[in-house]
Amino acid sequence: MQKLTAFWHDLRVRAKFLLILLLSITLVSTAALGAMFIPLRAYDEQLYQSSAHTIALFAEQIQSELQNYEAISYRILADNALQKNLSIMHRAAPGTVRWLDANTEIDKSMAYFSLWFSNTISFQLKTVRGRTYSQFFGASVTADRLTPERTALASGNSGRAVWLTEESPAPRLLLLREVREIEGLTFQPLATVAIEVDFPALVEQYRRGMAQTGTPLRCGVYRAGICLYASDETVRTLPEGADGYTRMKLDGQDVLCVRYTAADGMRYAALTDYSGIHTTLFFSFTLTIVVILASMLLAIFISVTNYKKSRGN
Repeated sequence: MQKLTAFWHDLRVRAKFLLILLLSITLVSTAALGAMFIPLRAYDEQLYQSSAHTIALFAEQIQSELQNYEAISYRILADNALQKNLSIMHRAAPGTVRWLDANTEIDKSMAYFSLWFSNTISFQLKTVRGRTYSQFFGASVTADRLTPERTALASGNSGRAVWLTEESPAPRLLLLREVREIEGLTFQPLATVAIEVDFPALVEQYRRGMAQTGTPLRCGVYRAGICLYASDETVRTLPEGADGYTRMKLDGQDVLCVRYTAADGMRYAALTDYSGIHTTLFFSFTLTIVVILASMLLAIFISVTNYKKSRGN
């Protein structure tokens, strides 16, 4: 402290004056630059809240559709005609008239149930004796979705719906449900139902609707760590991350990434274009620095000139 005091006393008056001037300008400049980030932070927060609200509404629509699948599956397992014919096939000997009639009726029921679905890849039912009934909504889809592992998974949930997410070349989302005998309250297993949801088509349906209202959504949807949908390959590369927002650069473009977890556990990541804001911010920041530097130089020049004049007088 004594050395600093001695240094100050040894300085010339002009040097002291310039030092005080520079410190003052530095403090004002720092405050001005810092103040620029206050409205930017507030704007980011507002942009996040707006994006999160949009994603929440979007997620509610998706969740409602998935709940509709659960409701349809319950209507199927509780259908009186299906219950009756499955019970007959379970007890009658294969090939008998009663068995053949019940088999035909189940085929008709499956064709009728298929009219209830949209955005669906396949709908299958397999009896406990291994008889499979299928409705495929894609010409290239013929695979048996009711594998022993999936049947066991449905069996362990006491007739309640089970959502299964699987990662493969094309990630899939399936609803599994065990059909149990209701008559006599025996609750004996009769069959298992599998519904494979065309999740990309489901999401696209609502994305198109949002785009038509002037709110295009660039997003990804995740469940159990698997990306079930991505609007483009850039979005697909995004990790799930924690809820909130992050500014980032993807494919050379500045974006604001907003993440949200819905009530059903589905996770959403949406990208909002941030390039225009970034350009404006960079311009404002550069302009502010130029103005500050010019002001510093001008202040120093005027101060030194006035100081010389006062010394001359």
